[in-house]
Amino acid sequence: KGASATALYGLRAANGAVIITTKRGSTNQRPRVTFSTSVTAERENGLTPLQDTYSQGSGGEYALPSPGNATSWGDRIDNLVWVPSEPNKWDKNGNVRTREEAQALGLDFIPVTAYDNLGDFYQTGITTNHYLSVSGGGEKSSYFASVGRLEGEGIVPISKFERTSAKLNADIRFTNKFKLSGGITFANSGGTRIQQGSNISGINLGLLRTPPTFDNSNGFGSDAVSEPSAYLFPDGSQRNYRAGGGYNNPFFAVNKAPNQDRTDRFIGYFQLDYAIADWFDVMWRLGNDFYRQRIRQAFDINDRSFPAGQVWEREIYNNDLNSDLILNFNRQFNQDLRGKLLVGHNFFSTYRQSLYVQGDGLAIPAFYNISNASTITSSDNLTTIERHGVFFDLGIDYKDFLFFNITGRNDWSSVLPEDNNSFFYPSVNLGLVFTELTDLGPMSFGKFRASYAIVGNDGGLFAATDNYFQSAAADGTRNAIGDGWTNGLGFPAFGNTPAFTQQTGLGNPNLEPERTTSYEFGLDLRFFNERIGIDVTYFNVLTEDVIVPVDVSAASGFRSIVQNAGEIENNGWEVVVNATPVTLGDFSWTSTINFTAMENTVNELAPGLENILLGGFTGTSSRVVAGQPYGTLFGGIWERDDNGNIVIGENGFPVAGGQGIIGDPNPDWFAGFRNTLSWKGLSFSFLFDFREGGDMWNGTKGALTFFGMSELTENRGTVVVFEGVTESGEPNTKQVKLDQGWYQSNGGGFGDVDEHFVESTSWIRLRDVSLSYRLPRKLLENVFLEDVTFTLAGRNLWLTTDFDGIDPETNLTGSAGNTTAKNALGLEYFNFPNTRSVTAGLKVTF
Repeated sequence: KGASATALYGLRAANGAVIITTKRGSTNQRPRVTFSTSVTAERENGLTPLQDTYSQGSGGEYALPSPGNATSWGDRIDNLVWVPSEPNKWDKNGNVRTREEAQALGLDFIPVTAYDNLGDFYQTGITTNHYLSVSGGGEKSSYFASVGRLEGEGIVPISKFERTSAKLNADIRFTNKFKLSGGITFANSGGTRIQQGSNISGINLGLLRTPPTFDNSNGFGSDAVSEPSAYLFPDGSQRNYRAGGGYNNPFFAVNKAPNQDRTDRFIGYFQLDYAIADWFDVMWRLGNDFYRQRIRQAFDINDRSFPAGQVWEREIYNNDLNSDLILNFNRQFNQDLRGKLLVGHNFFSTYRQSLYVQGDGLAIPAFYNISNASTITSSDNLTTIERHGVFFDLGIDYKDFLFFNITGRNDWSSVLPEDNNSFFYPSVNLGLVFTELTDLGPMSFGKFRASYAIVGNDGGLFAATDNYFQSAAADGTRNAIGDGWTNGLGFPAFGNTPAFTQQTGLGNPNLEPERTTSYEFGLDLRFFNERIGIDVTYFNVLTEDVIVPVDVSAASGFRSIVQNAGEIENNGWEVVVNATPVTLGDFSWTSTINFTAMENTVNELAPGLENILLGGFTGTSSRVVAGQPYGTLFGGIWERDDNGNIVIGENGFPVAGGQGIIGDPNPDWFAGFRNTLSWKGLSFSFLFDFREGGDMWNGTKGALTFFGMSELTENRGTVVVFEGVTESGEPNTKQVKLDQGWYQSNGGGFGDVDEHFVESTSWIRLRDVSLSYRLPRKLLENVFLEDVTFTLAGRNLWLTTDFDGIDPETNLTGSAGNTTAKNALGLEYFNFPNTRSVTAGLKVTF
């Protein structure tokens, strides 16, 4: 961990490295066969709380779906009835009237009850996983082979994922000096994905905003997935609570906006090891990671995002080639002094081709083929990256007491400008095992460590160059002008000459490498023959010349430019405590506590740059602001006096105060508490996760408040006195009513103020719990079985948090894969819920 541990891995480890060692066979081992199987059931672990008291409508009156009626500010549901004798195309139960109207007209009726559209939509996801492996070896060789099959259905109807995989690792030693090894892994994976997040064609915008008096399933319940009349009228138009516009009916979204993908991936390597002398050996390893992915996304006619229908396909060919040549020198100079030197060369290249074709304006509904489109555009995008590096690692071990390491690496990257594409970064590590010097009684081991390192980063593809794209851009977007009714008009060509447009992000030919400098100090103490261990680390990480895309005025012809835009610093503490409180016969109890507290600060930004937008909306966004933590939440704030009191206007309501900082998405600290209790073949383990602090904008709650669907709005009509001071400085005493007008202005999510929808993400959760039982070997002595283990496990089974919505571990935006994407934090806006799961498994070894 830390930059000193990843300095040797080059640019790809600029933000850390995860090292995975795959399974291998052993020499002189008879064939061993292992089979495992498991089944997992999962459900959402928390849904957005909605009101089920008030109907669709406005001003306290019920209204049928119409283009101008999309809110739930209607009559109380217990005042309404269905009249079956009055047909209603929106609901199978009939027309809706007030109870008083129906009684006055002498009509037969049944009481209206609220539909649970949210609870009825999500399903139980089931995943099965089967795995078979065989391993063994002879006197000079070993092998390991495995196959696996996973099939899973998600919590959203028709969503699924499946994977078939196979692996083979083998090695053979020809002589005592020469060894050849290699391996190959193949995986075929894919499934059906679901539109999500802040997406008109997605699930949650339409699902959560649906009034409780409108049944999205049209009475079909779970059968609505396969029953078109649940979400379509006979003429093919959408049956939707927001008639004529708005968002997809969720059953339309899963059936009529399918996203399907399939990926074939091969990962292989071979390695040569040759011992030139007892103290000198050479290793050369060549590895290749190739995958081919095909994605098809369709939007049927009458989709809310693409009313005329659209289908696009993308094929991606990606090949990563990696070569390492390493010389190892290892000498025992005398009884007290040992030294090692590693010298290496690395070559890494990426070749990526993306073929994209898009068809707009479908002629036949539900026929998702490019030939069904009236307009077809395409693009072919090719990218290549090459990186070369040379590195060394020099280490000295003196009397198993003093350990000293120094590393260095120089990289050359094709991504950076030619004049700035070479950079060097070193690291220094020192370890002192002071318990080797003297007997410290109950302390069985004690070590002090210190390290200093510099790691470089090149910023990713296209950071330094400008590019042009055709009408269908490489990222799947279209250069189009929309009219709200069709899919828009593509960027025109001139005669037979195709049209190209420049990318909206401007490259920077003067870009310099990003550098991260870190130092850390640590203390590792173990007591009573390692029954208790404490590991304490202090770290400081300073990243300079941070490479990010910075927004610029659209009048320039671009939306952003890649810059070395500032300096970010992280410092904090990590503490790990391991203990074995009880060891008594066949019973043992082990426990681990880890604790991390980190402070993040943006020290400075480039001259003239006030802040950097990471993501979000016009009202609320995640930003980089000098002097503030990374990802600081920005949005509308209340006006306050010099003492921090909210100013209340003459109308009795708080006064908006413009834009400002409304939250910090970074936690103050987080921790984990793991316990494992074992008795003979029985083992029970559980992990609690703790997070303290950190803010998140509950944009879903804000939007639903405007629409009258948030549970918050069930208090409509309540008279309150807002805490604060009047504009003259006196305590506010004026009573006001919380009504539709308030919640559709600054009291809701589409007003001028956002800070009242920022909530804490502190939590305590039972991250995982497992119970396993291993059959006693005595029971297996007379059978061909070597080991049998049963397992029952759960994940995210319990969560307590003050955040009023779904699990705050979710986030609207994903991680940045290149310089055109940014890591926005603390945004919840119609995110998919997280899940809790239970798994039962069996593992057998022959």
